Amino acid sequence: MMFWMERVGDRLRPIDMSGLRRIGVLIAAAGLAVASCGNDDDTTAVQEDSNASSESESALTETAWEVDLVQDGETTTEAPEDVDATLGIHDGQIGGNTGCNAFTGDVEVSEDQSTIIVSDVVSTLRACMDTRGELDQIVLGTLRGELTVEIDGDVLTLTNEDGTSLTLRAIDENPEDQVPEDDLNKEGENTGDEEETENTEDE
Repeated sequence: MMFWMERVGDRLRPIDMSGLRRIGVLIAAAGLAVASCGNDDDTTAVQEDSNASSESESALTETAWEVDLVQDGETTTEAPEDVDATLGIHDGQIGGNTGCNAFTGDVEVSEDQSTIIVSDVVSTLRACMDTRGELDQIVLGTLRGELTVEIDGDVLTLTNEDGTSLTLRAIDENPEDQVPEDDLNKEGENTGDEEETENTEDE
């Protein structure tokens, strides 16, 4: 066993190491406490990231959406202010209104909700003019096949395999209410009255 000695006058005496041992124990305990706090912070950050991801994913099917603009190649078109083009996803169905025609179709949502696959889309057969008609064609043309899903806050972007995208914002409506129930059938026939609708925008 080794002893540390200290000189007192002309004599040497053993140093009491118990105090130093206590100090060493306290320092070690403090280090463990700091490490523990760091781990708690890391755990909290992971939980917050997980919660944020879960919230954004659930928003896709728990929120109704309204089209703000469409990107077709290099052309960006804003939805007219007086046209409410909406969609919602509910119980394996996607549906809504282009501002001209009501539509519905089947949809498969990936487990992480990063993609959707849209098929068997049918719509009413109203013919609309000007920007209303253009928006109708782009929306219905975009919602085909596999689309990537991006959600940033209350903004949803759907992009199809051709690169055409719809940018939508969340609205305070039930997504189930966007999916037509009785107006359409799977043969794509219009079960309502066909009509030509002119754009009523002010010249």
